[in-house]
Amino acid sequence: MAGRVSDYEVGCERADRDMHVPAHWIVVGALVVAGLGILMGVKATRQKDSGT
Repeated sequence: MAGRVSDYEVGCERADRDMHVPAHWIVVGALVVAGLGILMGVKATRQKDSGT
């Protein structure tokens, strides 16, 4: 996976170049996407409670 450019990275580069978005907003977007990835990963791997 190293060396590959994700769609998000391409989008961030285009936002910076074409729309002149400040760098701090790109960082905020990266944190939001990382948080969503963590939440979706936890949701997908969470086990059901036994209900005892």
